[in-house]
Amino acid sequence: MSTQTTLIGGFAITKCEMAIIKEYMLGLPRKLIAVNLGKSLNTLNTQIRYLFKKLGITKVTELVVWAAKNGFDENRNYTPVKPRGIDAAEIEKHRGIQKSKEDKRRKKRK
Repeated sequence: MSTQTTLIGGFAITKCEMAIIKEYMLGLPRKLIAVNLGKSLNTLNTQIRYLFKKLGITKVTELVVWAAKNGFDENRNYTPVKPRGIDAAEIEKHRGIQKSKEDKRRKKRK
């Protein structure tokens, strides 16, 4: 049986982990999260420990900040975030600049 995952912020997040993140985004305590998800507190604590290890974090506040940066909001919704960085238009513009510089160099050599 395979677990369905979603790639978020470079990490494969399971449906279970996503549910935990969504509950934390509401600011709920662990006991209430366990009740809402139908899990024992021990099971939830184990899943949280693995999630924290996967993300390289140690605190709930770090989890909430990570979640907010990666598309989660306080209404338990997840919207994929477009990766930051250079977009395709900027890459093509840069290629055009580089190409024109190369053309100028070639003309000077002739």
